[in-house]
Amino acid sequence: NMSADVGTLVVLDGPCLTLTRGCSPPVLNVVGQAQLVLSQDLIIGADTQVEVNSSQPVQLAGDFDNRSRLPGQFDWTSGTLLLDGVGQAFEVAGVDRGATISGFAANYAIGEIEVAGSSAVVFENAIDNDFAPDDPCAEVLYVETFVLRAEATITLDNTIIYYQHLVDEGATVNLLGCSVLAQVTQLAGDFDGDGDVDLDDHTVFA
Repeated sequence: NMSADVGTLVVLDGPCLTLTRGCSPPVLNVVGQAQLVLSQDLIIGADTQVEVNSSQPVQLAGDFDNRSRLPGQFDWTSGTLLLDGVGQAFEVAGVDRGATISGFAANYAIGEIEVAGSSAVVFENAIDNDFAPDDPCAEVLYVETFVLRAEATITLDNTIIYYQHLVDEGATVNLLGCSVLAQVTQLAGDFDGDGDVDLDDHTVFA
């Protein structure tokens, strides 16, 4: 287990930080003012519990290898991930609920992702996280704020990234196959965030 609310854990030029079986269950907990800095891969195991809501970003130069099968145990919606490597791979894992707010609930969403200048990241679906048929663009990423610094390069390889806010300072964006970079907007009166206004919204509002 790794849990912290103050200080910085730096893992440089060594083995990847791997969170798999061995702890029961394994836990990644980065809260308060804690900072995690990794020069190698972050590997999240199938049953890992993840909570990241620190005021400091998790800084990652290696791959984001999310093998989780428990979306309800993944809470990064109030945290930031800084990607600052070259040739990085990011494993998307969310179920595609369309461009709706409901996609952020228990679905591997991340509060903010920043791709640093001169970094190169491929967002891909290489692992079947949801036990569903592995069709192109079957798994996606929901991110509240997506920041692309100048000279950064991102490639979406048969996946979709849904964002609420996009800051693009002049990055190169490559879309392969069925890939889409799409904004999530909530309709007026859509209180349950499912993309339409109906009686269910009245029930939520009441």
